Amino acid sequence: MAVHTEVRSGSYIRGLADIRIRDDAELIILMDDGERYVVPYDMSQTGEIKEGTYRVSLSSDGSKLFGITPAKGTYIVRYDGMVAKDGELSEPKLMKGGTRKRKDGKGTWEAPDYLAFTVLLRIVSVVCKGMTIPFQLNYSFEQYRDTDETVIPLGNKNLERTATFLQLAGMDFTVDSIPFSENVLPFIDKLLKSRNMKFQVAIKNGYVDEIFELAPALDD
Repeated sequence: MAVHTEVRSGSYIRGLADIRIRDDAELIILMDDGERYVVPYDMSQTGEIKEGTYRVSLSSDGSKLFGITPAKGTYIVRYDGMVAKDGELSEPKLMKGGTRKRKDGKGTWEAPDYLAFTVLLRIVSVVCKGMTIPFQLNYSFEQYRDTDETVIPLGNKNLERTATFLQLAGMDFTVDSIPFSENVLPFIDKLLKSRNMKFQVAIKNGYVDEIFELAPALDD
C-alpha cells in the first residue's frame, strides 16, 4: 500500500563562532559577540573539525561543547537517527506559537502551535566528515480517513519539506506505508535506517536551508 499524501528547556550558549584548534585536544571558540571560550573536544565524537566558522552550542558556563555544525556549504549526508531523551523513543514535541514580527518590520502575525521532531544527519563527504547536523521538521502525520494507515498532508512548504525529507532519506511513497499510531516516529526511524540513503543539504548560518537529491557525479 502506498503512503498517502493529502522548547527543549535549559540554558545554553549558541551562535556562530570562529574556531581555532589548540594541541588537537582543545578548541578556542570566539563567539560573534566577542566572548572567548576554551573547550576540550574529541574528533571521534564531533566529526572532522578544521579551523574556520561554525555554529556551536555550549553549556551555560561555556566549559562543554554540546554541538557543532558547519556555518555554510553543501554536504553529502545520511540519516542518523532522531533526537530523543536517553533510553526513550523519539516523540513529537509541541512548539508554541504566538506573536511574531513580520520580516519587513511592518506589524506582527500570530503563529499557531505545531508539533515538530528533529532528525540527525551525519556528514559523509570529506569536509566535516562525521559531523552531525540537527534538522527540525514538522510532525505532519495524520490518520488516513477510516483506515489504520498514515496520511502526510501537503499544502505549505513546512509540510512538504517533511515529505521531501522522507523521500530523500529512502521512503518510497508508491510502495511504502506508515501504520498509523499516536507516534509514528519509531517506525519511520527504523525504516530510514534500513534504507541508508545519501542525499545533499545546503547549510546557511549553521542551519539546514535546503535538501535535495545527490548529484550523479558526486561521491564520498
